[in-house]
Order: sequence, then C-alpha cells, then structure tokens
Amino acid sequence: MSSHSDTDSDYDSDEPSQLDLDLNELRASASACLNTECISAERWTGGTSHEIFILEFEPKEGVVDTLVQAGFSCIARFARVSLPGNELRDNSEIATCRYVKSHTNIPVPEIYHVDLDPDNDVGAPYVLMEKMPGKDLYNMWDDLAIDHKKAVLTQITSVIVQLASLKFDKIGCLNEAGVSPLVSSSSDLPSGPFDSVYAYLTSFISTVHVRSVELVELYQQIQKEVAGFLALNKQATYLQPSFSMIHADFDGQNMLFEEQTGGSPPRLSGIIDWEYSYTGPLYFLYEYPTFIQDFDWYEER
Repeated sequence: MSSHSDTDSDYDSDEPSQLDLDLNELRASASACLNTECISAERWTGGTSHEIFILEFEPKEGVVDTLVQAGFSCIARFARVSLPGNELRDNSEIATCRYVKSHTNIPVPEIYHVDLDPDNDVGAPYVLMEKMPGKDLYNMWDDLAIDHKKAVLTQITSVIVQLASLKFDKIGCLNEAGVSPLVSSSSDLPSGPFDSVYAYLTSFISTVHVRSVELVELYQQIQKEVAGFLALNKQATYLQPSFSMIHADFDGQNMLFEEQTGGSPPRLSGIIDWEYSYTGPLYFLYEYPTFIQDFDWYEER
C-alpha cells in the first residue's frame, strides 16, 4: 500500500495535472470515519497513478485512542484515473494489507476507510490509511555502516520468512473471499487463479489466441520443456503447493526505516506499496532485493 515516506514531498514538473477534489468533503468524510475532526488536508505527493494527501486531526482531551492523539495524521490516496481494473487492483491491495497485518508482525499500513466510487462527493476513488513513519531505505542505504547494513538485512530477512510462512492453495491475488484471479497492469498477463506452478507458467505461453503457426509450435515446445523440468524436480518443495505471499515490488523504496539514537541501527517501520502482490511459488522469494544486487547500470557499486 503506497503510504509514502517523509522524503517524497515534492511534485515533479512533468507530472499530470492535479485532481479536482472537494477537500471540504474529504475532511468531513475523514472526520466521520475516524470520529474526530480533520483540521487540514494538504496535497503531499503524487505520480502517474495516484495523488496523495496528508490529513491532520484534532486530538480529543482525555481520549486514549491512538487515532486521536496529538499530532495524529493519516494518508488519503486517490486514484488519478478511473479504469475498470483499478477497483479490482485496489480491493486486492487492501485485502492483502489486512491479511498480512493480521497474520504476521510485518509493519503494514492500517486501512481506515475505503471509497472506490469514482462518482463520490470528494471527486475520485480514495483510501484512508495509516501514515507509516520513517524514510525509504534507498535514501539511507549507501550511507549506512556495514554493521548497520547487516542489521537492516536481518530485519528484511525476517519479512521474507514471514511471507514464506503464509500458505495458500492457489496462485492469484487476494480479495475478501480469498485467492482470486491475478490482477495485472497488463491485459496480456494470465488471470487464474492457478493450482500449480505448471498451470501458472504455461499460461504466459497459451496458444488459445495465437494465430501464427510458428509461434504455436514454439509455445508448445516451451510447454514440454517446462513440464519436463517440473517432472525432474517433482520432489522440490519450492515448486509445489502450498504457495506463499509475494510482494510485487520488494525493493528499497518500499521499505521504511526509522533512524535510532545511541548508535543503534535503523529500525524497520513499514513495508508499503502492496499493489499487484499475489500468492506464488516459494522460490519467487529467493531473489535478493534489487538494491543489493549487482547491475550494469550501477557501475559505482
């Protein structure tokens, strides 16, 4: 869930025009949802798909509820474009966040309110969610001492272990009912859900709508190769059900860390942007996050 870090505070000059929103209606809606007065709604950041606002709330005297303590704020994330697949994507992301939050100790944003109606009174579909503390790891990684880098990687490893511990009988995206068809930014990708790695992998090379004879033959050859490989490795548990939770963009910009005093290493404070996350084979979790891999375009590393 895109609950951005404190460093993402400025608009890029080439971003699309801002949404035309009724901020008074947004404040009124947020006040009703959180049972305390929303005193401000300020545009924070945005991009091609979303626009983010920071909402500040008036604390209530004598109330211990964490939602109304002094300085409480939350995020309102608006969909910039209303497309048919966006609601499925957002519902899946919300279901994933809630599932991970209730079944692990991974810090993910709390979801306070959902209104995905493109014709609502505010002016665009939106979600109210927790504003996670900390800065994204990209902004501190290069400057960390080696022992602090090790401590950070240990915390990231704990997240991967917990994702691996979540068990599902099919490959797909989550919704309120369980594992559902995959939600993708590309209509060319498969839907599912799939009950095996073979069904999932070969769905990318389905011959159903292929007209080229040469391409059909190539796809059929690849399908045989996949089947042969899986047959030779049928005892490999990482290729068999059950399936684990896969974060679709598990990288430094979606890992928030809080700097600590007294020489202590940074503390993991949030894993964000669960958009397009899905259940998948265990071996999908074996890949190192991009920011610690060697790439040609990171020549300085």
